[in-house]
Amino acid sequence: MQTITDTKKLTSKYTCEYCNKSYSKESTLIAHMCEPKRRWLQKDEKRVTIGFYAFQRFYILSAGNKKEKTYGEFVKSSFYNAFVKFGSFVNNVRPLYPDKYIDYVVTSNVKLDHWCREEMYEKYANELIRKEGVQTALERSIDTMVNWQKKIIVCTIIILNMQVQIELLGILETVKYLHGWY
Repeated sequence: MQTITDTKKLTSKYTCEYCNKSYSKESTLIAHMCEPKRRWLQKDEKRVTIGFYAFQRFYILSAGNKKEKTYGEFVKSSFYNAFVKFGSFVNNVRPLYPDKYIDYVVTSNVKLDHWCREEMYEKYANELIRKEGVQTALERSIDTMVNWQKKIIVCTIIILNMQVQIELLGILETVKYLHGWY
């Protein structure tokens, strides 16, 4: 005699490869969004890739692992959200030498939850600037100025184009008024 659970197992043809939950209809499986599936789908997002890199560096530098952690291990980690939050912080702040910053926080003996604090980055930046060679600092400063200038030029061109459009609209309105086209 079959029980209800046995019947359900027989009719469940579609199984989620991430959480092993079974569904009787393919459309339900496709609509299904479990936490492991969501994490796998986010794999290529910048904040996640940075968080994964920090996760790997943490296990190499702090735990002394010789073998790199896989993305599958990252997805299953209870620290996944904290590392992704840190990845967002790094992506938004754009620290000087991001790889060095990640190594700095990993080896700082500060809790993972505090890695996203501005004070942490300020401390890193101050130490980096004190240790940085004059030539490297000069090159970095010039690169920053050139990039800033490119952004300013683009903004200026956009503003000038808008100004020309505004002036043309004003001329058009004047012509309409003078010729009675309104």
